[in-house]
Amino acid sequence: MFMIVVATFAIFWLPYQVYFVYIYHDSSLKSKPYVQHLFMVFYWLAMSYAMVNPLIYFWMNKRFRAYLCRLFRCCVPQNTLECFVPEPQQYYGNGLRKRKW
Repeated sequence: MFMIVVATFAIFWLPYQVYFVYIYHDSSLKSKPYVQHLFMVFYWLAMSYAMVNPLIYFWMNKRFRAYLCRLFRCCVPQNTLECFVPEPQQYYGNGLRKRKW
């Protein structure tokens, strides 16, 4: 899971960083008419990582999935989230307290 998170971070943030390094070394790109569109594409790609990261954790981490489902039980019908993961009873022995929701 760690490698997927790091690789995804690099894919999403690297174009944004390369854009600024390239602008620093070649300032003629600043006067092009499409530079703002290019910047916005890289900016939105970088900022969308904040949405993708929790999805990766939900997909790959059973504990994260269990507690997220438990958190959203108050917002959705009872049987909707049970297809993802059962009640996280096995995690209570790991130093986590059972909370009353």
